[in-house]
Amino acid sequence: MAGLRSKAAEARAAWLAERDRAARETHQQQLLSWQAACERAQAAAAEAQAAAATAAVSVQGPTSSAAAGDVAGADGDDDGRSVDELKEQGNMHLRGKQYAEAEECYRRALRRDPHNPFVTLNMALLLIDMRRWAEAETFADQVLKVGLRGRWLQASMYVQQAPVQASAPCHA
Repeated sequence: MAGLRSKAAEARAAWLAERDRAARETHQQQLLSWQAACERAQAAAAEAQAAAATAAVSVQGPTSSAAAGDVAGADGDDDGRSVDELKEQGNMHLRGKQYAEAEECYRRALRRDPHNPFVTLNMALLLIDMRRWAEAETFADQVLKVGLRGRWLQASMYVQQAPVQASAPCHA
């Protein structure tokens, strides 16, 4: 009789452990799904806000973008490139591993729009590639503070990656 009870207790314990594991997996999937839905909603809101801003600029004319500092000469540069053009050029340099050129483009874009989370996030990625961990962490933290437009998960990953990489040994 005691052997039967111990087998029943073992079977119950195994069943409870499996039920708990399944419940944890379901909860984790629901949490990830919720987080993804939040990111999609934030991105949609940002797109709608950007579309509204674009519509307002087209109605008001070029004076509103001059006030925003997104025209040539606003930061002393006379090349006439917008923040988005500088960001895209920086991205091109980053893909080509031309780090100094990418950094210059991102810094010029940030002088024109210091609160642009996309340029700030790209700057963090660049600095991680350059193994400049402390600066990368600072830029990733800025992204978390200024308005993420659906990029909070990516920025928080960079914030976490910088200290981990800083403590990792460098391989020459």
